[in-house]
Amino acid sequence: MSVINTDNLPSNGDTIKRLVLETEWAGKPTDLTTFRAYVEAKVHFHNTMVDRLTSHRPGNPLVPLTEPWPTKTLVIEDLQGVLNAGVFSALPGVHIRTVAGKLEQDHLLKLSIANAVHTAMVYLLALARAKTTCDVLNYPEIRQFLDLLFAKDIAPSLEVRGINETEAQHAYDEWMGRVEHKHFGLDTFWVGQNAMLKYGVRLFSSVEARVAKDSTYRPSVFMAFATAIILRYLTPTQADSRKESVGAPEIFVGTLDSIQNRTPIFSATEKTWIYANGLSANISTGKYEFMDGEKGQTAKLLWRTSQNVLGASQSSSHAFPKSVRAESSSEVSSGVGVAVATILSTVKGFDLTNEACA
Repeated sequence: MSVINTDNLPSNGDTIKRLVLETEWAGKPTDLTTFRAYVEAKVHFHNTMVDRLTSHRPGNPLVPLTEPWPTKTLVIEDLQGVLNAGVFSALPGVHIRTVAGKLEQDHLLKLSIANAVHTAMVYLLALARAKTTCDVLNYPEIRQFLDLLFAKDIAPSLEVRGINETEAQHAYDEWMGRVEHKHFGLDTFWVGQNAMLKYGVRLFSSVEARVAKDSTYRPSVFMAFATAIILRYLTPTQADSRKESVGAPEIFVGTLDSIQNRTPIFSATEKTWIYANGLSANISTGKYEFMDGEKGQTAKLLWRTSQNVLGASQSSSHAFPKSVRAESSSEVSSGVGVAVATILSTVKGFDLTNEACA
């Protein structure tokens, strides 16, 4: 018997097997020797990688809307050779991996290219008042930024981890083709959830891997820009936050930059929409709600720091007399640096004593 798990997480087959063997249930016998022996001998839990985005058509959540089959829609690990590889491989987008470590490379390509590029893109799109990822077609500058981020940071990092340049470039080209497909579009604010977790796993992991192999490497300005954009997105502009219920994570409010060019680019009566678990956004007012993990430490720290920056900028303006409490620009810059370093120190692998991180 083969159990093929299509949950979107690494080692999904191993996870299901562990749950089968360890989960408690009513009437569970004390001696599981026979059961365990049967599972080990007769049941195969295959690790897999899945990669196809499926949404629904506007106005009808029961009718699916999806992209064409990617090259690797479903990759199945079969180290024992129990599956009929010929039958499975004949299906579009399905691949069988019979060599240990090959599935991990598939995951690495997906995580460090597809997921990383998506993460670098969505916060920039959201801050530019773009509602869906399809809107990247309207911003050739964003595509240029992503191309340079891939070339300067992502591709070299993959090379030191065993992925050759040709394979990485092919994966990137296919991903960008998928991103630009009309049925691929996802809500940018929805994709932007769990920002710091995604940053660490998808983007900073490339920096960490490269630094481990090359002490002279320094992240490019494009990686620095991707980092700055995420921190900007996570900066609240209101002191108040709310909770859906007692013990629930705090919900913060951010504000998009004001539009300098008065040429209409969206309806002035744009309605507020709900994008996830009661979170709202409105590109007309520029207000959006977001969560920042369970405790909201990043957002709270950025809120305090942003107030110091705004206070300093106002006190240096002719329109605002200098307050006796206003900090000097050097003090503000120092405070911003400390805040950013504190936030990034929560990311796995970030080491301020290493010049690449500093």
